[in-house]
Amino acid sequence: ADERELMGQHLLALDLHNVNTTKGTFLNVDLSTYEGVEQAKSVNLASLSNIAALSSPMLNQMVGLFDDISRKGRFFAMFQNPAQRLVAFYYACKNISSRYYDPGLEEVTLDSYANWPGDRSEFNFVVKSLISSGNELITSEELTTNDLKLAKAILKEHFMVLLAEDKFGSWAKLATWLGWTTTQDERNCVDRIMVADWPRVPHDAVSTDSDTFLRLEQRNAWDIQLYEFAQSLYQQQTETLVS
Repeated sequence: ADERELMGQHLLALDLHNVNTTKGTFLNVDLSTYEGVEQAKSVNLASLSNIAALSSPMLNQMVGLFDDISRKGRFFAMFQNPAQRLVAFYYACKNISSRYYDPGLEEVTLDSYANWPGDRSEFNFVVKSLISSGNELITSEELTTNDLKLAKAILKEHFMVLLAEDKFGSWAKLATWLGWTTTQDERNCVDRIMVADWPRVPHDAVSTDSDTFLRLEQRNAWDIQLYEFAQSLYQQQTETLVS
């Protein structure tokens, strides 16, 4: 049997298969968990020629997907205001149908969440992910100015930065960077995903001037500083692409 056939047999044994959706074709492997990334490694997922992009918050673990294969990857990341991101995450954790559902937050108000006693893994998650090694994230209390400098250096050296506040501009930037060309039907699909199908967690509006929102910003000061750097880097990278 050739390599493609053996890979197909391996995928079948792990019950991995393509899933066709209105948003495209995906492989049913969950790269948001350590177990899913290990499963992807076991089948050399990154070497499959029909895989165009991989999405995961597990930065250090994902790098291992490209060990010992000739195919290499390029990082891109879309940034959102960290406090806004946490508001959405909080409501996702309270939604029983969400993958992030956390029964421990069922009776917790957003204000209590913002004033949570002690650290939470999602607080300052981006900086933690960039500078932590292994499978354990360091705590917010352990982060230092040098860690922030390292996170900024990693972002500048290795990532194409995209911004949720400029989805269409980010898509155009990404497509240019990767050399992707699209048909009109594909552009229509992108437009639909960017507007009607963009992932949302329904919740009441939270004022950016509220004490709760300001507290979330304080609790995530490291990510806020990295986000502000990412906004600047986004403009620099865009100007470089255009020129």
